[in-house]
Amino acid sequence: MSKITKAPRYQCRTCKSTFNNSRTYKRCLERCMTNRAELLANDEVSQTVSLPDQSQENINTRSSEDMDIIDSTEDDESMYNFGEECENVIDKIEGTTPSLVFDFSQSLPVPSNDDKKNLAFMQLIQEFGISRRAHEKIVEHFNQILDCSINITYRACSPHLGNKLLERFLGIKADGYDICIRGCMQFNNKNDIACVKCGEARYKNGQTSESDTRVPVRSIVQLPLARQLALCLADNKTRTEMLYRHNHQSSQDGQKADVFDGHVYQSMKHLFSGENDIAISLSMDRFNPHNVPGSVTIVHATVLNLNPTIRYEKNRMIQIAMLPGCTGPSDIWSFLEPTLRDLRLLQTEGMEVKTPPTTIRAKVHVLMDTGNIPALAKLACHVGHTSKNGCHICHVVDQTPKHGQYFRMLPGTQTRSLESFRNYNLASSADRKGLNGQSPLASMETFSGPFFFALDEMHGLCHGISKQIWGLVRGKYGIKHSLCLSLAAQREIGAAMVAAKSTIPTLLHGAWRDVTKNASFFRAVDWADFLLFVVPTLDAERVQDLVAQNVLLGLVQTCNLLMSWELSTEDQTSIRSNLVEWNLFLESLLSTADIDIGVFTINQHIIQHYPQMIDLYGPPRAYSTRSVERAISEYFRSIKSNSQVSVNAGNIMIRLAQSRRVAELTTVANTKTPPANLLVYSAYTDGWPVTEGGDPANAECEIEFWGSLKNLTIFNSFEDRSHLSLLLKTFHDLKGEEFSMLEPSIKTSRKAYLNGCVIDAAFNQSSTREACHIHVQLQVDMNSRRSRSYRPGYKHFFGKVVIFFQHVHNSKRWPLALITIYSVHLENGLPITSVVKPKTIVIHASDIVELVGLVPSNVNGSHYIIWPSLKRGPKLTLGALSDI
Repeated sequence: MSKITKAPRYQCRTCKSTFNNSRTYKRCLERCMTNRAELLANDEVSQTVSLPDQSQENINTRSSEDMDIIDSTEDDESMYNFGEECENVIDKIEGTTPSLVFDFSQSLPVPSNDDKKNLAFMQLIQEFGISRRAHEKIVEHFNQILDCSINITYRACSPHLGNKLLERFLGIKADGYDICIRGCMQFNNKNDIACVKCGEARYKNGQTSESDTRVPVRSIVQLPLARQLALCLADNKTRTEMLYRHNHQSSQDGQKADVFDGHVYQSMKHLFSGENDIAISLSMDRFNPHNVPGSVTIVHATVLNLNPTIRYEKNRMIQIAMLPGCTGPSDIWSFLEPTLRDLRLLQTEGMEVKTPPTTIRAKVHVLMDTGNIPALAKLACHVGHTSKNGCHICHVVDQTPKHGQYFRMLPGTQTRSLESFRNYNLASSADRKGLNGQSPLASMETFSGPFFFALDEMHGLCHGISKQIWGLVRGKYGIKHSLCLSLAAQREIGAAMVAAKSTIPTLLHGAWRDVTKNASFFRAVDWADFLLFVVPTLDAERVQDLVAQNVLLGLVQTCNLLMSWELSTEDQTSIRSNLVEWNLFLESLLSTADIDIGVFTINQHIIQHYPQMIDLYGPPRAYSTRSVERAISEYFRSIKSNSQVSVNAGNIMIRLAQSRRVAELTTVANTKTPPANLLVYSAYTDGWPVTEGGDPANAECEIEFWGSLKNLTIFNSFEDRSHLSLLLKTFHDLKGEEFSMLEPSIKTSRKAYLNGCVIDAAFNQSSTREACHIHVQLQVDMNSRRSRSYRPGYKHFFGKVVIFFQHVHNSKRWPLALITIYSVHLENGLPITSVVKPKTIVIHASDIVELVGLVPSNVNGSHYIIWPSLKRGPKLTLGALSDI
């Protein structure tokens, strides 16, 4: 291993002078930067980035082969040097700083058929996380087989040739940077020779590369944010989708459906003068793959211009960097400096994207930063939630009667001012308490104050509030209060969760394991399902105190709303009142010594700030970090190295960025006819219910029946139900279809694709998962109980699919389902059924809304009915068996 020498603690980045004293170092640095600013002001230069016609050497992360991973520790002092010390210098060159120009006017080379196959092959390698060694073995094996044919010219590409191919056709380029061997900082100036944090040398002693340049001890790569956004604008389809922001119209009644409905964007709308101007959010999170030393910090961007329905899709995600460090970098700002430099240019001068047909000009603004509490503390230059001033939003002071920090929301607590972040050095000592420096992000034009570091619903509610409720249930904060349940009751809840697992729709991503045994292994999605579906059912029914039960259900309803995409003015009012009631309830328990002060966690405190957050930025779901967590899960799956984790992560970041663009090059129009075991239906060509105006009802519904398909008759028996012919006559009669004689033959299916989900039929089903319980919406007579004239309307029912079948009537194919309808009533506002004496009917497949799950109750012997949008959508009008 090469010897690493220590250099003087500080060295000027420009004149190379070395100092042991920080004050003289800062004076020299500022003097040199002033001189550089004057030179720049007199010599305006345009940065042009051209798309390469020929492939170049791919920049991969590098590290000394014999380098050991060295643990680093957190540094709580002010982490920003360059931006803070030279802020005045940056101001001087504003207005003369050149804009970014990206030239995509020369079209990329068109891949041949063999190249397209290899691009698709590389995408499969990435999608399934196949290691490099396995890739090489697969290529060797299949190429030996292909060599046996003289007619096949295709050969599978090796990892090296595959990377060359991706770079040539996709235009994804990375920038390389030298970093400290300990991961403390990134060297952004060519004159830096040692880390200012630990003093470790930047280069290996006496070693040079083939190009006669010094060899760094350690390096990483970053994918420039500006270039990734330029690629989005250069693509016609993506650019059209990004016009969503420009075309978005806010509701006049106070409803909030996106970040663009918040007061922050509305007050800064003048900054977005062009239709192609881009709003983004930045996120940062740390994860530790394989539980080995060497964590990785992901820097992630979300394009808010995209519609929320596609904003968080896998191919929309943008990763900028994968930073090393066992506890995160000591000087995070040195790693973010290239991105911040681009953002300053993008918000003032913008960028120019040249494409063959046109030139696009756009500015980019950061509306917010998101992440978990520790990540936000770093970005805000806040001391963190384990300190006395633990909230980055307000001046709450902790209470520490024993150990730890606890934060009660007391009257008179003031919100931090914008000036305390933007002018840290000029702010009063009282105003800047809890801050340890000035965040460079505070200099952004769109910086709005403490809420710029946005609260995340996934971390705050799922990992925070949901865990807190389970702590109350199991007596973590005391056993005298009414929310604490006996150990036997806790075990019953855990057993019921396991029993319900087989019926839970896959759209609920939780694992539904026994919470009494597996709570420490719960992910955010597991805690979300526990909070939204277990607490209001299995937990609330066991709470004997009605006041406590109502307050608990109010909190769950609030969390449900905070995780929804749209919030009406009534919803926003409900959130405020429910949060106040929950806080007062906990305060009352504390005053009577029925609960421990430990219940006032930082998450319990921060949830009180959500109403303000919604006013400023709209519903929290619109800027959630769920996409970051999905990206992290991809890295978890793909990272194979245990010794060079960040190196591996950097290479994966490049491959993921490449693979997201491969689909555009390899997509081939599908001209194949549907296979024989697939039935596809259309509202305009097949049998379909119609509205009073004669148009197809639910015309947008996608319906497919999947094999294996069987030819049976209407006289067959399905689960002891042999009267299908009568039910079929009733169905066609209700739909106004004339019939004198029914065609007896039907084609049955045990699986259907409806509205984006796969539903199984219960008949002769061998699967252990019961994906057959459904929510349906049926047209009924709303005056059936009032002896008045027929008035059509829709009511909601719940039941089980027995069998899907196609019946041909009046020369049309009708996609139908034989189902049983449950008798349902409400308990605590939730539908509950005993699943006994159901009623059997035939319905059109388009009447099925979604899959539901059944949660068994030991208290009343019934089943709670749950589904993803439970308690979020409009109030359901429940139907009775007598209505059908």
